[in-house]
Amino acid sequence: MLPEPPRRNLRAFTAFTLVELLVVIGIIALLISILLPTLNKARRAAATVKCASNMRQIGAAVLMYTRDNKGRLMPAQITKGTTQTFYPDGWVWPSELVHQKYINAPNSYTTNTADRIIPRDSVFRCPEGLDDLGGTSTSASPNWPTNFPNNAWFIGSIANPRKDGQAPYAVASWYQLNARTNSSANNDPMASGTRRVCPFMDFISTATNADIKDPRFQRNISMVKKASMLVMLVEAADPNWVDQTVNTVKGRSLMLVRLAGRHGQKSGDGLDAYSNMCFFDGHVELKSTEPFQRINLDNWREASGVIVYTNNQ
Repeated sequence: MLPEPPRRNLRAFTAFTLVELLVVIGIIALLISILLPTLNKARRAAATVKCASNMRQIGAAVLMYTRDNKGRLMPAQITKGTTQTFYPDGWVWPSELVHQKYINAPNSYTTNTADRIIPRDSVFRCPEGLDDLGGTSTSASPNWPTNFPNNAWFIGSIANPRKDGQAPYAVASWYQLNARTNSSANNDPMASGTRRVCPFMDFISTATNADIKDPRFQRNISMVKKASMLVMLVEAADPNWVDQTVNTVKGRSLMLVRLAGRHGQKSGDGLDAYSNMCFFDGHVELKSTEPFQRINLDNWREASGVIVYTNNQ
């Protein structure tokens, strides 16, 4: 018997036509266009949650510091300079919380030079903050909450190298305490502007030793009457985010223009968005920046459920 001839493979091998390839590519592109906004929305939602977690940890550290210092609330900043000698190297609240081991975060100063390292991961970093912008005051430029300078970091006025001989230390922060400067008479309980007393003080470059010791500028936890409503910590790039005048943008009179609107969907005019706030009882809420911007400072009214000044409780 003769051997059978090898069987032929009857399966037909055919290639995709150009039209079929284009159809497949079009379907993939369509799916990507549908999924990308959803993925981006999920990414931003995760960043908002991470930001809130950061703020809860920082708020807990601030309260621990306050407890250990017999209820005294820390200064937000004491600018280094020649007018005050109590803190010749300066004082900035995130750096002191880390230096005194109430919380951990990377040191932005590693040598006795002006070089600064901005960390990619830090409890003081908002995930939607910028790392290529910061280090300077935003008192002049952010004229609305969503303006990108409000997403910057802040280190503050700290000597490098230090006069006390310690290794330099500084912590870049995308968050700020609820503070005002000592430059305004509105911090004086006997002055007309008694509505505007923030829980923390920002002592500017003209502050003297007498200012730092002045009872008018002392802040204590006993001043907090409504801990669940009084703001402790916000998203901002300038420690003096409360002290400002009304700005007019796109026909609107805006207030708190240095409060950072980093999260969620922007308002129709693009000026507002959402911002995390940590309160004195430790909880964090996501608030719209818009309700803070309609009333003149002389007739201040906070948004529902939010108190900025200790004597508005």
